[in-house]
Amino acid sequence: MPKRLLVFAWEYRNYHSAQGAALARRITQVSEAFAANGWLVTVIHADHRNESGVTPFFVAKERSGVTRISVKPSSQIDAFPANALLRKLQTSYYISFRGDRSALWADDVIQKFAAMPVEKPDAIVAFFTPRGPLILGEHYAAKFGVPWIADLQDPIWEGVSASLEKMCIHWMRRNLKSAKSVVQVSPEWAISDGAAIGRSIKSIRHIIPSPVTLPTTSSLPDKMKPFADCFRIFYGGSISAVWQSPQLLAKVLDEAETLQQIKAKVFLAGNENSLRVFTEVLGADRIVYLGWLDNVTMAEYIAASQCLLVVPCNNGRDAIPSKIFEYLSFQKPIWIAGAHLGSFSSLFKEWGYPDIPTGDFAFQFDLLARAAKGDFSGMLRLEDCVGKVVTEDNVYAIYSDLLA
Repeated sequence: MPKRLLVFAWEYRNYHSAQGAALARRITQVSEAFAANGWLVTVIHADHRNESGVTPFFVAKERSGVTRISVKPSSQIDAFPANALLRKLQTSYYISFRGDRSALWADDVIQKFAAMPVEKPDAIVAFFTPRGPLILGEHYAAKFGVPWIADLQDPIWEGVSASLEKMCIHWMRRNLKSAKSVVQVSPEWAISDGAAIGRSIKSIRHIIPSPVTLPTTSSLPDKMKPFADCFRIFYGGSISAVWQSPQLLAKVLDEAETLQQIKAKVFLAGNENSLRVFTEVLGADRIVYLGWLDNVTMAEYIAASQCLLVVPCNNGRDAIPSKIFEYLSFQKPIWIAGAHLGSFSSLFKEWGYPDIPTGDFAFQFDLLARAAKGDFSGMLRLEDCVGKVVTEDNVYAIYSDLLA
């Protein structure tokens, strides 16, 4: 008889809000890995697209074999008091006693759960952020008497003001106490979170998707055609003006054009905030804005680009832009250019890859000059990584070991 896995998540791939792409992709990869290995997998996630309409929830069977149930968040989840003091008190209440406001969605799931087509699971995985799924993981693990994994994709105090961090940590410590395993996407966060809640946390990086077969047509996509003689750089997704610094990149591009006549264009697929940040730093003439792209169109632009761009986080945030993992599936050179290497150093150590002096102008200038001539040494390529890499081929073995 096949085993059953129950997954709780706020997002799910293709059914998520625009801000949660990386988070949603990881949830989908884990769920589909278990389904591919004979488990009956049910994912309960928040309904961000009004799939449920006037019904309590919406049920769909994915081609991967995963059963997906989307549950609309309560209308009260966004009902904030007009009075500033009351808002502050309400926030303190949720952080201290309920995790955060997504607890209201967890209440909705619990209320409707009996009517859902869900049989007793053999194991549960709950994904943070936000904290509502962790509430459900703890609740139903106790109800069914099965082990659960808490998969954290942000530090445990994410989204919480400094004044409320202690209360948040206390809540997380209490919630995660019953989890058989707690997982973090970064070893730095695994250490800091583990120290905060007093238990061991395992680091499992984001999962590199299966290789993408890029189109081989010689013609350029429409928005690239006027720039056939340019060095074409693709950047997909968001960028934070607080945590990421593309200023060094701007200097390298300016000097390369002035001294070596290397004309470069950044083809940006993302939201308008990303466009604003890049425009302010690189200048409008350097950017070609693509907006949001579907998977097919994005592959066309990536195939026609010389390299993909990642701007690492500053030293103040122990994180790696999650787009790096998706980028690697396209098997194109990845240019990592920013003020600091940040947490890439520990990633490269795991992967057996040499550190890249990201903040070194001379190195970055030489890297672009060589890349413009077709020599991409110094840019990240998956085939150059010889150490531990988490791919869709080995994710099931990793997670099933945590439940053994």
